[in-house]
Amino acid sequence: MILRSIALFFILALSACGSPPIRYYTLMPTAPEQRQVMNAPSIQFEMLDVRVPMQVDQPQIVVRKSADGLMLLESARWSAPLADEFHDAVAGQLELKLGGRNITGFTKATNTPLILVQLDIRRFDSLLGNYALVDAVWGLSKHGEGNKLFTITCASVIRAPAGLTLDTLVLAHQKNIGHLANDIAQASKTWTCPTS
Repeated sequence: MILRSIALFFILALSACGSPPIRYYTLMPTAPEQRQVMNAPSIQFEMLDVRVPMQVDQPQIVVRKSADGLMLLESARWSAPLADEFHDAVAGQLELKLGGRNITGFTKATNTPLILVQLDIRRFDSLLGNYALVDAVWGLSKHGEGNKLFTITCASVIRAPAGLTLDTLVLAHQKNIGHLANDIAQASKTWTCPTS
């Protein structure tokens, strides 16, 4: 019995040594090299919680393995829950494109327009060697004169080619998020949904 326990311990120890190391990935692109100073922004926004599909809302990166099957990559993880990754990545891109800050949880300036951003990710597809796809419905709301509420609801389907490695796949998703943030920023300025 003791010999069996020792043998089992060594087998488990050896199998643990053979598993690939866990790598962490993020949807946040690298920071711009130049420091940006944002004094008295002409617009402020609040990024609400992001919803993502349950199928991909996992610590592991989920990829398509076939037309009807998904696969969890045990050694490839998101650096934060996927909804938080989306929230922070889109908010960061919006700050760059709008020249304002995401002020969620902070005091709002009363003399600066405030836009609320709601984002619902309907599909988040990853197919290695093929594409990265984001299908999102998003809405903006703001108060105008007389405290009248203005709202707009739009949709974006964005697809970028992806290589055979996870690095290229994640970079493709980062590119998609940049395009999505561009759509949202454009709509916040014109108050119409982007046409392309």
